Amino acid sequence: MLSRELRRELLGYSRALLEASLLGTSLPPTLFGDPLLEEKRGLFVTLRVRGLLRGCIGRIVAEGVLRETVHHCTLEAAFADRRFPPLEGKELEGLTIEHSLLSPPRPLRRPGDIRLGVDGVIFALGDARSVFLPEVPLEQGWDRAALLDALARKAGLPSRAWQDKRALFQVFRTCHYSEDGQGSGVDRD
Repeated sequence: MLSRELRRELLGYSRALLEASLLGTSLPPTLFGDPLLEEKRGLFVTLRVRGLLRGCIGRIVAEGVLRETVHHCTLEAAFADRRFPPLEGKELEGLTIEHSLLSPPRPLRRPGDIRLGVDGVIFALGDARSVFLPEVPLEQGWDRAALLDALARKAGLPSRAWQDKRALFQVFRTCHYSEDGQGSGVDRD
Protein backbone atom coordinates (compact mmCIF):
# COMPACT_ATOMS: atom_id res chain seq x y z
CA MET A 1 0.00 0.00 0.00
CA LEU A 2 2.87 2.40 0.84
CA SER A 3 6.51 2.57 -0.11
CA ARG A 4 9.05 2.41 2.72
CA GLU A 5 10.15 5.92 1.80
CA LEU A 6 6.64 7.31 2.16
CA ARG A 7 6.18 5.47 5.47
CA ARG A 8 9.33 7.11 6.82
CA GLU A 9 8.20 10.49 5.51
CA LEU A 10 4.78 10.21 7.16
CA LEU A 11 6.22 9.08 10.49
CA GLY A 12 8.85 11.83 10.34
CA TYR A 13 6.13 14.37 9.65
CA SER A 14 4.14 13.20 12.69
CA ARG A 15 7.24 13.42 14.92
CA ALA A 16 8.20 16.88 13.62
CA LEU A 17 4.64 18.08 14.16
CA LEU A 18 4.69 16.90 17.78
CA GLU A 19 8.12 18.44 18.37
CA ALA A 20 6.89 21.74 16.95
CA SER A 21 3.83 21.63 19.18
CA LEU A 22 5.67 20.64 22.36
CA LEU A 23 9.12 22.18 21.96
CA GLY A 24 8.40 25.19 19.80
CA THR A 25 10.51 24.03 16.86
CA SER A 26 9.56 24.98 13.32
CA LEU A 27 6.48 23.38 11.85
CA PRO A 28 7.36 20.73 9.28
CA PRO A 29 6.61 21.54 5.64
CA THR A 30 3.32 20.22 4.32
CA LEU A 31 3.58 16.80 2.71
CA PHE A 32 3.44 16.81 -1.10
CA GLY A 33 4.64 14.69 -3.97
CA ASP A 34 3.12 11.23 -3.69
CA PRO A 35 -0.35 10.88 -5.30
CA LEU A 36 -1.51 8.81 -2.29
CA LEU A 37 -1.26 11.96 -0.15
CA GLU A 38 -4.11 13.45 -2.20
CA GLU A 39 -6.46 10.50 -1.65
CA LYS A 40 -9.13 10.40 1.04
CA ARG A 41 -7.88 7.51 3.19
CA GLY A 42 -8.74 6.39 6.69
CA LEU A 43 -5.86 6.48 9.15
CA PHE A 44 -5.17 5.87 12.83
CA VAL A 45 -2.22 7.39 14.68
CA THR A 46 -1.13 5.51 17.80
CA LEU A 47 1.33 6.93 20.31
CA ARG A 48 3.20 4.77 22.82
CA VAL A 49 5.58 5.93 25.52
CA ARG A 50 8.04 3.24 26.52
CA GLY A 51 5.69 0.66 24.99
CA LEU A 52 2.54 1.78 26.81
CA LEU A 53 -0.42 3.21 24.93
CA ARG A 54 -0.45 7.01 25.26
CA GLY A 55 -3.01 8.00 22.64
CA CYS A 56 -4.80 6.67 19.58
CA ILE A 57 -7.08 8.66 17.31
CA GLY A 58 -8.15 7.94 13.78
CA ARG A 59 -10.64 8.23 11.01
CA ILE A 60 -12.28 5.22 9.41
CA VAL A 61 -13.38 7.36 6.50
CA ALA A 62 -11.33 10.50 6.04
CA GLU A 63 -12.96 13.87 5.61
CA GLY A 64 -9.90 15.27 3.85
CA VAL A 65 -6.91 14.00 1.92
CA LEU A 66 -4.29 11.80 3.58
CA ARG A 67 -1.76 14.57 4.21
CA GLU A 68 -4.42 16.49 6.18
CA THR A 69 -5.61 13.36 8.00
CA VAL A 70 -2.05 12.59 9.19
CA HIS A 71 -1.78 16.14 10.54
CA HIS A 72 -5.12 16.10 12.40
CA CYS A 73 -4.86 12.56 13.78
CA THR A 74 -1.31 13.11 15.05
CA LEU A 75 -2.31 16.19 17.04
CA GLU A 76 -5.54 14.61 18.28
CA ALA A 77 -3.75 11.44 19.43
CA ALA A 78 -1.33 13.61 21.42
CA PHE A 79 -3.72 16.18 22.82
CA ALA A 80 -7.35 15.07 22.43
CA ASP A 81 -7.59 11.38 23.36
CA ARG A 82 -9.93 11.66 26.35
CA ARG A 83 -8.42 8.56 27.95
CA PHE A 84 -5.12 10.36 28.58
CA PRO A 85 -3.82 13.77 29.66
CA PRO A 86 -2.18 15.81 26.87
CA LEU A 87 1.28 14.63 25.80
CA GLU A 88 4.19 16.52 27.36
CA GLY A 89 7.55 17.43 25.88
CA LYS A 90 9.43 15.25 28.37
CA GLU A 91 7.64 12.19 26.90
CA LEU A 92 9.08 12.68 23.40
CA GLU A 93 12.26 10.77 24.25
CA GLY A 94 10.38 7.53 24.95
CA LEU A 95 7.71 8.08 22.29
CA THR A 96 7.04 5.69 19.41
CA ILE A 97 4.64 6.71 16.65
CA GLU A 98 2.57 4.18 14.73
CA HIS A 99 0.31 4.68 11.72
CA SER A 100 -2.39 2.37 10.41
CA LEU A 101 -3.49 3.32 6.89
CA LEU A 102 -6.89 1.82 6.15
CA SER A 103 -8.37 0.32 3.03
CA PRO A 104 -11.94 1.40 2.28
CA PRO A 105 -14.38 -0.54 4.52
CA ARG A 106 -16.50 -3.24 2.88
CA PRO A 107 -19.64 -4.93 4.24
CA LEU A 108 -19.35 -8.36 5.83
CA ARG A 109 -22.29 -10.78 5.71
CA ARG A 110 -21.46 -12.82 8.79
CA PRO A 111 -19.28 -12.02 11.78
CA GLY A 112 -17.98 -15.59 11.54
CA ASP A 113 -16.09 -14.50 8.42
CA ILE A 114 -13.85 -12.07 10.33
CA ARG A 115 -10.19 -13.01 9.89
CA LEU A 116 -8.41 -12.35 13.19
CA GLY A 117 -5.27 -10.29 12.76
CA VAL A 118 -6.16 -9.49 9.13
CA ASP A 119 -9.47 -7.64 9.28
CA GLY A 120 -10.20 -4.48 11.19
CA VAL A 121 -13.85 -4.57 12.22
CA ILE A 122 -16.54 -1.91 12.38
CA PHE A 123 -19.64 -2.88 14.37
CA ALA A 124 -22.93 -0.96 14.24
CA LEU A 125 -26.28 -1.56 15.89
CA GLY A 126 -28.70 1.34 15.70
CA ASP A 127 -26.77 4.46 16.69
CA ALA A 128 -24.12 2.48 18.59
CA ARG A 129 -20.80 2.00 16.80
CA SER A 130 -17.32 0.72 17.57
CA VAL A 131 -14.16 -0.31 15.78
CA PHE A 132 -10.98 -2.27 16.40
CA LEU A 133 -7.87 -2.34 14.25
CA PRO A 134 -6.70 -5.79 13.07
CA GLU A 135 -3.86 -6.03 15.58
CA VAL A 136 -6.05 -5.47 18.67
CA PRO A 137 -7.44 -9.02 19.05
CA LEU A 138 -3.94 -10.46 18.64
CA GLU A 139 -2.48 -8.04 21.22
CA GLN A 140 -5.32 -8.88 23.63
CA GLY A 141 -5.26 -12.65 23.01
CA TRP A 142 -8.90 -12.65 21.90
CA ASP A 143 -10.65 -15.25 19.80
CA ARG A 144 -13.45 -14.17 17.42
CA ALA A 145 -16.18 -14.35 20.10
CA ALA A 146 -14.11 -12.26 22.54
CA LEU A 147 -13.51 -9.68 19.79
CA LEU A 148 -17.22 -9.45 19.02
CA ASP A 149 -18.13 -9.16 22.72
CA ALA A 150 -15.53 -6.39 23.12
CA LEU A 151 -16.89 -4.54 20.08
CA ALA A 152 -20.38 -4.60 21.59
CA ARG A 153 -19.12 -3.35 24.99
CA LYS A 154 -17.02 -0.63 23.34
CA ALA A 155 -20.20 0.54 21.60
CA GLY A 156 -21.89 0.80 25.00
CA LEU A 157 -24.02 -2.32 24.54
CA PRO A 158 -24.21 -5.68 26.34
CA SER A 159 -21.54 -8.19 25.31
CA ARG A 160 -23.79 -10.37 23.18
CA ALA A 161 -25.44 -7.47 21.31
CA TRP A 162 -23.43 -8.40 18.21
CA GLN A 163 -25.73 -11.42 17.82
CA ASP A 164 -28.72 -9.15 17.12
CA LYS A 165 -29.98 -9.74 13.55
CA ARG A 166 -29.89 -5.97 12.93
CA ALA A 167 -26.16 -5.76 13.72
CA LEU A 168 -24.02 -4.60 10.81
CA PHE A 169 -20.37 -5.36 10.26
CA GLN A 170 -17.75 -3.92 7.94
CA VAL A 171 -14.13 -4.94 7.61
CA PHE A 172 -11.01 -3.22 6.38
CA ARG A 173 -7.33 -3.98 6.14
CA THR A 174 -4.48 -1.84 7.33
CA CYS A 175 -0.97 -1.06 6.34
CA HIS A 176 0.54 -0.76 9.82
CA TYR A 177 4.00 0.74 10.28
CA SER A 178 5.89 2.34 13.14
CA GLU A 179 9.14 3.92 14.18
CA ASP A 180 11.97 1.78 15.40
CA GLY A 181 14.56 3.01 17.88
CA GLN A 182 16.18 5.18 15.19
CA GLY A 183 12.89 6.65 13.96
CA SER A 184 12.65 4.81 10.63
CA GLY A 185 9.57 2.91 9.51
CA VAL A 186 9.23 -0.82 10.07
CA ASP A 187 6.51 -3.10 8.81
CA ARG A 188 3.94 -4.65 11.09
CA ASP A 189 1.47 -5.76 8.40
